[in-house]
Amino acid sequence: MNEPQVRSDGLQVEEHRQFQEAFWSAERLAWLGFAGVLVLVILGVSGSGGIFSKQAIRFQEGTAEFPRFSRWEAPEAITALLSAREQGPKVTISREFFRSFRVETIHPAPVSAEAGDHGMTYHFHSVPGQDVLLTLHVRSYRPGIASYRVGVNREPVQDVRTIVWP
Repeated sequence: MNEPQVRSDGLQVEEHRQFQEAFWSAERLAWLGFAGVLVLVILGVSGSGGIFSKQAIRFQEGTAEFPRFSRWEAPEAITALLSAREQGPKVTISREFFRSFRVETIHPAPVSAEAGDHGMTYHFHSVPGQDVLLTLHVRSYRPGIASYRVGVNREPVQDVRTIVWP
C-alpha cells in the first residue's frame, strides 16, 4: 500500500483537489437554487400569501380577488366588493370552476342560486347605497391549472386561471 506524501504543513493526507473544487461549485449552485425557491415562496408562488398569490379582476360594478396560486385541498377565500344595486348584485361562475373547486361557504348567504348554461348564478341582497362584500370559501379538488370564467351582473364574463399545487 502506498502511503501519501507528507505535505509542507506536516499533514500526510491524499487530496483530490480537482474533485473537491467541482463539488464546491455544485454546492454553491444548489444554494443559489434554494435561495431562488425561497424568494418565489416569499412572493406568493406557493399559494399561501405574498404579493403574487392573488389576482384582482376589475368589473365596472366592483372588483373580485381570486387566488392565482393555491394548494390542493387547502382552504382559499375569494372576495368581491360590488357596488350596491336596486335589485342586488349577482355573480356568475362558470361550470369549469366547479370541476376544480367546491364552495364550502358564502358570506353573506345568497338570496337565491340558479344553475344555467353559463354556470352557477348567485343573487345577493343589498342595501341601497352600501357596497356588498362577498366572501366565498372554497377548496380545490385536484392539482393542476383551473381555468374558469366569472361575471358580475350583466357585464361580460372574464377569464380567470388558478394554478393548484399538489
